[in-house]
Amino acid sequence: MFGRLDEEIDACNAADIGWHIVPGITSASAAVAAIGQSLTRRERNSSVRFLTGHDMKGFADHDWRALARNGEVAAIYMGKRAARFLQGRLIMHGADAATPVTLIENASRPDQRIVSSTLATLPQDLNEAAMTGPALTLLGLAPRAAKAALPQHQQEFA
Repeated sequence: MFGRLDEEIDACNAADIGWHIVPGITSASAAVAAIGQSLTRRERNSSVRFLTGHDMKGFADHDWRALARNGEVAAIYMGKRAARFLQGRLIMHGADAATPVTLIENASRPDQRIVSSTLATLPQDLNEAAMTGPALTLLGLAPRAAKAALPQHQQEFA
């Protein structure tokens, strides 16, 4: 998802290199399993969005007003460089700064790392984590252990 499969197949074909696809799961499924949550849950969200943090022209544009609503969940691919942009757009369109955000680096691999954050502290937490591998950003989801530690009024977001 949001990869370059079409481009890579075209390059292989142009170079007369054989290829095959090995099916698997998207990193969003692996990442959400790592934090003990599901992408949708009754009375929290009935849909999830799969977004890209940037495209060929720069930071990707989305329906920020819809994403900023309470209870929305999004899996954001390639969002590390766009963290401050995402934070600004969401808060500008009414998102609660306490909305949980979880970053999962190297999802499902032995070197996987999980950083629990909020919209308010996302860029700072990402900077402190110094992630170097691919990371998925889960908007609106906190790791199950982090959710249990939230004050009751904030648990509705997680």
